[in-house]
Amino acid sequence: MAEYITATAVENRLTRLGYKFAVDRDDVDGVADANEVSRYVTPAIKYAGRLIDQAVSPFMEPTDARAASNGWLQDRCLDIACVRVLQLGGRKVPADWKEDKDDAMERLRDVEDQKLRIPDLTYSRPGYGAGQSTRAMRIYKVR
Repeated sequence: MAEYITATAVENRLTRLGYKFAVDRDDVDGVADANEVSRYVTPAIKYAGRLIDQAVSPFMEPTDARAASNGWLQDRCLDIACVRVLQLGGRKVPADWKEDKDDAMERLRDVEDQKLRIPDLTYSRPGYGAGQSTRAMRIYKVR
């Protein structure tokens, strides 16, 4: 299944120097190689994507949300994934990045609780506008 963002998007958000700092950990040769990307960036992207999937699942299939290439969802995914990249390697997370991640998580909770609609996204399940979900029960919430 396609992800909401790519490793290149994470690199662009962190800037080249920040990306090297966050990802070049194994051999510290000044290059974020494929092994380091698969060890730190890919799991962070998947983690953020799963949180978004959980938030949108009451009103649409996550595969539809991923395929929509929605900028709002991509921004939330980047906010979460960039912090996760640093956390996976034990790096200290700057306060402003943590604030961005916390804001993204709060917005996703609001989406899941149907307090906030995602801009420019067509919801695929009927009944959302009436405050109803087609799912009988949700076990987990984004936290």
